Amino acid sequence: MENINAEYEKLYYGFPAVLLSFYDKNNEPGCLVSNSVFVLGNMLVLGLAKISSAAESIKFSNSFCVNIPEKELLREFENSSPDSSFDVNRFYSQNFLYTKSDTINAPLMDICKVSIECEVLSSHEDQNYIIIISNIKSKNISRDLLHNDGSFMGRILGSL
Repeated sequence: MENINAEYEKLYYGFPAVLLSFYDKNNEPGCLVSNSVFVLGNMLVLGLAKISSAAESIKFSNSFCVNIPEKELLREFENSSPDSSFDVNRFYSQNFLYTKSDTINAPLMDICKVSIECEVLSSHEDQNYIIIISNIKSKNISRDLLHNDGSFMGRILGSL
């Protein structure tokens, strides 16, 4: 087998896609499809385009929520927006209901069975991107994804 050098602006090789939810400067909910997220212990690391409205909103509010959708819901989001970001009107018109978090200043998407509430600890920027390091404040998981002892089944990951 021969490997060759290949240049890509973005190279995703299997990270699951998630829905980031946050409040903007006007306290309106916003949402973005992302697959630049990973967890290390109780920290969650997020990568975004530096000039995105999501990055601006998350830096302003200092919090966000990572919602893990099922495959069909993710397709709805991706197909309804060519740039993978949502404006407030689209967020409301798609009937995606949300609940305001009691822990942080971010909306939890009611339609997702897993929501991870995060508070920003620090951010690092270069010319094009921002890396946000956050502390996980709460994990909200649908009861139907838990065993009787409260442990996570992980079933939702198979549906992505």
